[in-house]
Amino acid sequence: MKTLSSAVFLLFFALALQAQTIATFESLTLPTDSFWDGTINAGEFADGNALFHNENAGWWSAGFAYSNMKDSTTAGYGNQYSARTAVGYNNSTHYAVGQKDAYIKLTGAAKGKGVDGVYITNSTYTALSMTTGDMFAKKFGGVSGNDADWLKLSIVGYNSNKVTDTVHFYLSDYRSLNDYIVKDWRWVDLKKLGNVDSIVFAMSSSDNSGQYMNTPAYFAIDNFTTLDRALFHPVAGVNGTSAMHKDSSAFVAWANAATLSLGYQDISNTSLGYASVGSSASALGKAGDNALVSLGDGGSAILTFDDGIKNEEGFDFAVFENSFSDDFLELAFVEVSSDGVNYFRFPATCYIDTTVQTGSFGSTDATKINNLAGKYRALYGTPFDLEELKNENGLDVNNITHIKIIDVVGSIQNQYASRDQYGNKINDPWPTAFASSGFDLDAVGVIHSLGNGVEELTKNDWMIYPNPSNNNTVLHLLNAQGTVSICDMQGKIVHIEQVIQNNHTLALSFLNSGMYLVSVSNDKSISTQKLIVR
Repeated sequence: MKTLSSAVFLLFFALALQAQTIATFESLTLPTDSFWDGTINAGEFADGNALFHNENAGWWSAGFAYSNMKDSTTAGYGNQYSARTAVGYNNSTHYAVGQKDAYIKLTGAAKGKGVDGVYITNSTYTALSMTTGDMFAKKFGGVSGNDADWLKLSIVGYNSNKVTDTVHFYLSDYRSLNDYIVKDWRWVDLKKLGNVDSIVFAMSSSDNSGQYMNTPAYFAIDNFTTLDRALFHPVAGVNGTSAMHKDSSAFVAWANAATLSLGYQDISNTSLGYASVGSSASALGKAGDNALVSLGDGGSAILTFDDGIKNEEGFDFAVFENSFSDDFLELAFVEVSSDGVNYFRFPATCYIDTTVQTGSFGSTDATKINNLAGKYRALYGTPFDLEELKNENGLDVNNITHIKIIDVVGSIQNQYASRDQYGNKINDPWPTAFASSGFDLDAVGVIHSLGNGVEELTKNDWMIYPNPSNNNTVLHLLNAQGTVSICDMQGKIVHIEQVIQNNHTLALSFLNSGMYLVSVSNDKSISTQKLIVR
C-alpha cells in the first residue's frame, strides 16, 4: 500500500486537532429576499452543531429567525429581519437575526465543549432607531450629540445550568469621543466562556422606561463557530487531559541544579518579607521525591540539566507543582533558553473571569488556561512542546540548557497583575500571604534529552496514521524489528506488542477515548509520539 509522507501525516494530524463546525445558515432554504421566523411551536432550528431557539405563537415572539433580507435603509418594526450590512458575513446571503434573551443549545460534538466565536452586527431596525430615534426610542447622543448612550449585548455561557462566564459586546457606544453604531460584521471571540452546553444573548441599553428597553432589542449573527473539543486540556484523570504522572515512562531525566530569585509573600504588603519554604535543592530530582520550593509573588527559578533538551514529536518536558486538588491552581510562566542569557516564553492563555478576585484558596477551571505551569494537581506535570517556539530568533530548540519558572502574580489589580499573551489578566489564588506563597515548584521532568544514552528514531523513521483514530491505526516503520508500547498519560503501560512488518496495524478498540504515548523501541533506538483515540 502507499504510505503517507511525514509532511502529509503531520498536516493531517494538525487539521484533526483543529476540527470545528461553522453554522453559516447557507444550507437553510429561503426564497430570495425573505426570512423564516418559525412555525407555531417549532421551538428551534438547527445548523452546524447548534440548535437556535425560536418561539412563534402566530408571530415571532422570541429567539432567532434566519434571513436573506437585503434592506439596510427602511426604518421601523416592519424591517425587523434585516441586518444593517444587507448581507451575511463575507458577502454571503444568509444570516440569523436574534431578539433579546435568544439562546443557542450546543449539540453533537460541540455539547459541553468550547466555542470559538461568532460574527455580530446590528439589525437595520435597531441601527436606524439609534441613528435617528423613533416614536419609542431616542436618538443616541441626544439632540446635542453628547448623551452617553450605549447598547450592549451580553453573551452568557452555561454548562449544566451553571454560568461559566460572560462576554460583553457593544453594538453602540456614545460614552467617549469615538461614538459609534456597529454597521459591519465584527468577530466576537467566545473562547473565554469555556466549555458550555448553551449560550444566552442578553441585551441592555442606556435608553429605558422603567425595567423595559426603549431601544429595539435585535441583533444579527453569522458564522457561529464551535470548537467541538474542550477549550483546553481538562484536569488529570479525565479523557483529553495532557497531565503526565511522575512515573510515566516518558520521563528520562530531571533537573539537577537550580537558582532561585524569591518573591514577596504579598507584593502589596512587602513588610511580610519573602517566601521562605524550601530551597534550591527542593526543586531537583524526580517529582515527589524531595520537598518543594515556594517562589513567592513574581519569584522565579532557573533550572539546568545534565544534558540539553531537544524538540521532538510531542511534549518535550513537564513542570510539576504541588496543588492539593484539581481546582486550587497556583500558576507560573515557563521560559526556555539555549544560552542561559536569552529566554523565550511559551505563549500563555488565560480566560478566567477577572470581575472578582480569586481568593487565597479559590478555584480555577483548568480548561480555561494553557501553557501555564501549575495546571494540574500534585504529582501530575504540565507538559510543554518546544515546537511552539521553533521560530524564535536566538533560540535553539534542539539544545535547551535552561528552563525558567516565573510565578504568576494572580492579582487583578492593575499595578500587580500578570498578563497572558493577549493582555488578559491572569486571575489565580491571591493573596497567598504566608511562607509558602506563590507557585510551589516540585520538579521539572525531561522527556526528550540530548544525552539519554539511546539513539532516537527520527520523525521520518516511523509514523502512525490516522491520528486521531477511532478504531485501528497503522504503524509505518522503516526498520520493521522492534517493540511497540502504549502508555496512558498517567504513565501506565496499557499495551505491548512486537512489530514484525513495516506497516503494522494496531487494534485500538480496547482503549478508552483520550491521549496516549506510543513508543517504538529496539536494542539500539527508541522514539515516542502522541496518539489520540476518539
